[in-house]
Amino acid sequence: MSGRGSEIDSSKSVPLRGRLKRSAAIGSATALCLLALLAVLGVYDITAPYRYDRQLVGRLRSIDDRQSAERAVGALGVVLDHPDGSWTAITYKDAHSFGYPSVAIARTSDGRWYKAREHHCGLFVIYSGLRADRQQLYSDAPDARYWKDRDARLVLLHQIETVPDPVRQTGLLAELGFTAFR
Repeated sequence: MSGRGSEIDSSKSVPLRGRLKRSAAIGSATALCLLALLAVLGVYDITAPYRYDRQLVGRLRSIDDRQSAERAVGALGVVLDHPDGSWTAITYKDAHSFGYPSVAIARTSDGRWYKAREHHCGLFVIYSGLRADRQQLYSDAPDARYWKDRDARLVLLHQIETVPDPVRQTGLLAELGFTAFR
């Protein structure tokens, strides 16, 4: 082979940092192209998370009182009743598919809004069932003993419901992945 360029090892002519940057750029561009292709083919809907948010906010926006809160949360949600008579309504969209995050929207009776992108997978329904069992079957057992061996997230929901301090309730919601919005 003749020619000077064929004898030079190109991997040594470009510093390692430059090769890493180039590889990262190529990887990012490839990922974006793949995502765009999936969106064009209808396999991935990039607007779905925002649509879910709007649907769930719309459900909770219509709440007038405790009874309408119960209807608004849907089958996967829960209404947490606080000692002072206030409540927190949580509605949930569970996503078990590629690229679509689960979302939970919470609204308090005094109008505060929270959102979580955590996958809670039936947590709120399970809590509702345990709370009903607790009231019907274990009313004589101390709260601490009943909730002691439960999943930590169930205990957090119980604490959110029973703690009288709204600031502490907000902190406990944060432990479940909720952040304030609106």
